[in-house]
Amino acid sequence: MFFESRIDPPSVSEAYQECARLFLAGKVRQARQHATQLRSAGGPRTPEDFLLCSDISRAGGFHREYFGTIKMARKKHPHDRRVYFESLRERSVRGYLLDSLRKCQELLDNSANGDRPLILGLMASGFAQVGLRDRAKETFKRISELGEITDAKIWYELAYGSLCLRLWDEAIERSRRAVEMAPSWPRARLFLAQALLARGRETECRSVVQEGLAAGIDDANLELMAAFYALNLGKHETALTLFSNYQY
Repeated sequence: MFFESRIDPPSVSEAYQECARLFLAGKVRQARQHATQLRSAGGPRTPEDFLLCSDISRAGGFHREYFGTIKMARKKHPHDRRVYFESLRERSVRGYLLDSLRKCQELLDNSANGDRPLILGLMASGFAQVGLRDRAKETFKRISELGEITDAKIWYELAYGSLCLRLWDEAIERSRRAVEMAPSWPRARLFLAQALLARGRETECRSVVQEGLAAGIDDANLELMAAFYALNLGKHETALTLFSNYQY
């Protein structure tokens, strides 16, 4: 998240600067190749190195690699706040939602004011995923009461929570805000496409996906949606190529 949004990314070690440059430029496959080569030299060292590598793995569709990177990051840097936050996201992705929510609450109770909106955002999407609709909406409200939202990552969490609750109009608005703030963030663009499709706005959905692909940013999830489109249109060879890029 901290790198894939491509908004104010953290600084990495000197060894990973080229890897970061490639990833931020949208060259995810090249960045992953570079990161793989760096493993023989000891791999990531700083918390930021680990976060970069985890975002690269997730953007490429290598989810098990993403899980392993976050696990190692927590082992090496147990007190880093960004690593801990990303580990809570990783727990959610793996389905340990109640555990993630419990730890989010603990983190919220001991967090600085500046971190609270993002933590609440992750909690809101977590409540939505487990079906606690009222708790999710209550958390949405708590976030809005904190003031103007100027961080695309928070809009991203709100958009995901809205998608989980099938609040399509809210999901469209919130994901659109995320895309406006972070136009090179494919996952936020994917949320917008999904919400538009759920509303039957297929032309707009297709446009959102095509704009993302035209930007030249590698992303397995965006390519996966494009593959389904191609398959639906009967473009089987195109669909097969796109499907082959997605791995789990």
